[in-house]
Amino acid sequence: MSIGRDYSRSSANISFEKTSLIANLGRMPWGFVALIVGIAVFGTAMLFSSVATNPNEALLPYKHMNRFAAGFVIMIALALTPLKIWSQISVPAYLGALFLLILVPFMGETGGGAERWLRIGPLRVQPSEIMKLASILMLARYYQTISADGNDKILKHIPA
Repeated sequence: MSIGRDYSRSSANISFEKTSLIANLGRMPWGFVALIVGIAVFGTAMLFSSVATNPNEALLPYKHMNRFAAGFVIMIALALTPLKIWSQISVPAYLGALFLLILVPFMGETGGGAERWLRIGPLRVQPSEIMKLASILMLARYYQTISADGNDKILKHIPA
């Protein structure tokens, strides 16, 4: 058995059971989180340096920090969401995105020369972007389901 195999995580040892918040925080990839924060800090520093030559954009670095802080909180909340919830919402998300894609030819609006936008209340969304996320969730659910039986044949990729 190789050393790399001891440290790898496979779908067979991913747990769908409830764990504590502290345990979930301990499993977070803090190196990547630090990298993301570092990139945001660097970006903020660059914005502050550009404001020195363009005082009209004086609020831009603060807007950037506020948006990053909001996105960071959302990122951590999504990372701490139990896998069981992601598995449960995968099918409704996929079907909902598919329904929105079907609506585009009938109710789509033109934006940027393309009729790919739907108006949902005050928002204009591109259903294809929602479908990208829903497809990832659906494929993850599919592979988790078929890996439970221990069948590792290449043919299992055909329905995906």
